[in-house]
Amino acid sequence: MSKAAASNQHRSTLSLASGGLGLRDIAQVLREKAWIIVLCLLAALFAGFAYIRRTPATYRAQSVLRIDPTASNPADIRGMPEQDLRDQEVLQTIVLSFWSKPVLERVVKANRLQDDTEFMPLVGAPEERFARAAGALGGMINIQIRRGTRLIDVAVEHPSPAMAQKLANSLANEFIQNDAAQQQGSAQAGIQLLLAEADRLKEKVQQSELAVQRYKEEHNAASLEEKQDTVVAKLKSLSAELAGARSRRLQMKSDLADMERLKNRPEALLTIPSVANQPEITKLQRRISDYGIQISALRLRYTDKHPKMIEAKAELEKVKQTLLDTAQQMPLILKTAYETAVTNEQNFAAALAEQEKVALELNRQSIQFRVLTRDVETDQALYGSVLRRLKETSAAKGFELNNIRLFEAAGLPGAPVRPQKTRIVALSLCIGFIVGVGLCMGVHALDTSLRTVDQAEEATGLKVMGAIPRQRRVDMERDGLPVVGNRQSLVAEAFRSLRTALSVLSDAPNAPTTLFTSALSSEGKTFCSVNYAACLAQQGLRVLLIDADLRQPMLANVLLGRKAAFAGVAEFIRQERPIDLLIQPTEVPNLWLMPAGKGASDPAELLGHERLAQLIVHASTYVDRIVIDTPPLMLVSDTLLLAQYVDSVCLVVRAGKTPRSLVARCVQLLSEADMPPAGIVLNQLPPRAGTAGYYYYSVGKYGEDAVYGSNRHKRQQSAEPTTTDVVS
Repeated sequence: MSKAAASNQHRSTLSLASGGLGLRDIAQVLREKAWIIVLCLLAALFAGFAYIRRTPATYRAQSVLRIDPTASNPADIRGMPEQDLRDQEVLQTIVLSFWSKPVLERVVKANRLQDDTEFMPLVGAPEERFARAAGALGGMINIQIRRGTRLIDVAVEHPSPAMAQKLANSLANEFIQNDAAQQQGSAQAGIQLLLAEADRLKEKVQQSELAVQRYKEEHNAASLEEKQDTVVAKLKSLSAELAGARSRRLQMKSDLADMERLKNRPEALLTIPSVANQPEITKLQRRISDYGIQISALRLRYTDKHPKMIEAKAELEKVKQTLLDTAQQMPLILKTAYETAVTNEQNFAAALAEQEKVALELNRQSIQFRVLTRDVETDQALYGSVLRRLKETSAAKGFELNNIRLFEAAGLPGAPVRPQKTRIVALSLCIGFIVGVGLCMGVHALDTSLRTVDQAEEATGLKVMGAIPRQRRVDMERDGLPVVGNRQSLVAEAFRSLRTALSVLSDAPNAPTTLFTSALSSEGKTFCSVNYAACLAQQGLRVLLIDADLRQPMLANVLLGRKAAFAGVAEFIRQERPIDLLIQPTEVPNLWLMPAGKGASDPAELLGHERLAQLIVHASTYVDRIVIDTPPLMLVSDTLLLAQYVDSVCLVVRAGKTPRSLVARCVQLLSEADMPPAGIVLNQLPPRAGTAGYYYYSVGKYGEDAVYGSNRHKRQQSAEPTTTDVVS
């Protein structure tokens, strides 16, 4: 087995995950599918122009209202603060009020819109037309608050510019008058309510103050609040001390139970918190830690038998024993501490109970006092608010209470606002471009082929041995050898790179044998095999190219340039002719061809014959390299019969066409045949689809961006050659 096969034998599982798209990949996708974007742009432009043509012209007139900062509510008898008209919620409420029924009806009535044929058709009874006119007006208006200001834009849209101007000004004026009428009505009703409420609250305040004074005299409650504050503070202090004492007692009780259970286990006693926290225990543990550090330092310099090490370990054991002895003495110490904790808890509990009795007694005395005091404060606050509102309302009587002013009247609109042709066209172009890009990326996401070197290597786990640039459509019989016809071309350079990559992989003792195959037809396996063989011959090597595609042979037409059929592989396996009479010289120096032979009815049986191995062994004595062209792997099984006789297999994959699943299946079949591919030849690679270390070709060198070789060659050879040259 070759080095290539040995290096790839461990790849038994094929990964088909594809990496994310980079900017260069996205640009490549958009270039390849630019026609989709163009179609989407044209469709979007057509839709935009159709919309512009069908939409009637609409004019917009706009007046501006100004809102003063604050507005008072004379009817508010609860002392609420003034309404701040700078609040966005208040401004939004004013905006929504423009669509209220009273405002719309005032505008309709003021302009007699129900009888205006320019506004709407005169259909139905007058009452029905009035309601319909109000509804139609509500659909024409647009009210907005200017951001960061107290200005409100009142806009009306109508097909007639004069009607739009009239309605915008009328709507602003009627809204101001409607708001002023509501304010005046609220002020008159508020004054009457405030007068009655002031008399009632005055009498209630007097009664509340007398009740508080009587309670103070009866219960001597002048210093009640100070006593209550002192008792509450002491109560909190005793409660906290009792909780702490109870916690300490419960902890000691739990620890004593653990000590009783572990009294014969000194090491376990050290895990009990009450024991571990004793000063004597913590001091001994620190000494043990210090000795451990000292021993670790000595071990860096001395062995365990050194006197200093022995002395340090002895001291450590001595301190550990002292720690265990001290731990065994802890239960007696903690029992005494537990009894003290019980006594402290009982004392705190008794003191807390006594203080609670005092607090309850003070609470009973202060409940009624607090109730009376709150009544006085509430009545005084409400009475003061009513008096203040009454004075403000009386002072404002006779003045205009409305906080809304007309800031700017509407002018006659000069140009329609709809349809906005430039905006619609720009929006159509944007939508068309976005949809086109989305479709391009969607089509690319659905594409399961391998389009770049990175994708091929990541998806298959195999090295891309060569990346053949895309060419224009060519005829295999006329232009099938670009490495000979144009040795300075990019394609020729790509095959020379493939020749170098494969030459370093072979460790065969005789002539290395390379097999070219593909998953499907029209992927360029024949094109790659013949040009690779020609590159080897140009290097001065004697190369034999074997056409093992017995079903659809093409190499004779490419290299020999004759229409007649040549005897070849089929005749050798059937023992009809010796190998010397089957190998044909070509016009390429150092390159010989063994054609497929006359059409065979049983190609699979012929290629499975043991004489095929004899053919390769015998041919290797004459030449330096052997290249075999085989049928597509997923269509027939012929290639698997040949794989066992070769040193390396090259799988030709057509970029942008061959599905990844078929590539995966081919690699799996070759691996199961104990001949995993040495690498991949990525054929018809689009410009700039390579990665670092492969190809960065200038697009201008490729010529037309067409795909070659898509037509299947189905010519059948019928005549034999008149002369043959035997390789010797």
